Amino acid sequence: MSRGAFDWLPGGSVGPETPEEAAEANQAQHDAAEIRRINQAKLFFDVFVNSARGPELLELLRASTIEMPLFLVGNTLHQGMEVGLSTAEWAMFREGQNSTIRFIEEQIRIARTPTQETNDNG
Repeated sequence: MSRGAFDWLPGGSVGPETPEEAAEANQAQHDAAEIRRINQAKLFFDVFVNSARGPELLELLRASTIEMPLFLVGNTLHQGMEVGLSTAEWAMFREGQNSTIRFIEEQIRIARTPTQETNDNG
């Protein structure tokens, strides 16, 4: 049994025994991750593009986040109580919202071009 980075685990070395086996295991993990990534993107595509009201919902989310002027500093409700936010706190809060919408749009883009994405990345 070879000793490796995880030789402290019960049972000794964990993982492939040779560099070739390690490369094959790594490629298998990469392929599985890529399939999961594309399937996730397809889910977003189905919900926000293929469903009857998905595009309308995405536009509503975009209008109430990314397209809303940042200078409209306001308060937010948390568990029914109004919480005052400073300008910096409001900007961080809003950027969190914006990044969520950008993530959804990126997933839709990936779902539209999964083969090209796969080829570009490896």
